[in-house]
Amino acid sequence: MKYFFSLSLIAIVIVACNTTIVPVDQEPEDRNVVLRHFFYYGNGLADTTTRFEMGNAEVKFREVALVFGSYYFTDHLGDTLMPDFSDSINPPIFDPVVSSIVHGTDVLLFSMPKGTYSGDHHFRMGLDSAQDSKGPGAYGSEHDLAIADIYRGENDGYNGMLIQGLYRDVSDTVNLAPYLPFTYRIPAQGMMDDWSKQMMFNITSEVKLNMNVVVRLDSVLRGFDPLVVDDIMGGNVDVLDEVLSDLLHTQLLDSYKIQI
Repeated sequence: MKYFFSLSLIAIVIVACNTTIVPVDQEPEDRNVVLRHFFYYGNGLADTTTRFEMGNAEVKFREVALVFGSYYFTDHLGDTLMPDFSDSINPPIFDPVVSSIVHGTDVLLFSMPKGTYSGDHHFRMGLDSAQDSKGPGAYGSEHDLAIADIYRGENDGYNGMLIQGLYRDVSDTVNLAPYLPFTYRIPAQGMMDDWSKQMMFNITSEVKLNMNVVVRLDSVLRGFDPLVVDDIMGGNVDVLDEVLSDLLHTQLLDSYKIQI
């Protein structure tokens, strides 16, 4: 499924410290193309301390995370400028990244060299089969995919979306703070959602190119209540679980909005 978002051509001044493309497998801090995620629930930003209402429950989030597995840039003619997929000697390999309300919501995608560009940024939410089949050991203990519970287990790959928290019944007069765990997941290979953003911009100075994204968690979780279902695994566990995971996925796509 592809979602395309276009704006009028916008001039943005950003930086590149190098005159050549930094390979995508270098350190993430070298990348200057950034997806800045803002996770909202109701009128405020979602965090791990605020309590929110979900159905008949009061909840407190412990983690909200999205996994991204691909990026490339095409010019106005649709030709891929970077990375150089024609390089058969050193083919580009994208290092998956995660947006997390605990570990950081900015996703560092790529490093672009100085120049003037007009075209489209393309990025993918989810992982391909090769990325998904690698265990955490292949990525390393400091990698984004080493975040707790992103990995589903051997032969099950990773979660593309993970929402964890605590809940309580709002009518409970004894337990006045959320204390029961809930977890909602979408498998990474079950997502594979491609997005694009059209821009005209000029890379001249040491400023990152930020693409702001608003994710409405209250819309993602619309109709869900941990008092009714407090664990969604995805991945064909059973029919009801798969229906609920697919619904989360659909509502996530509807709630993911690229701003600028």
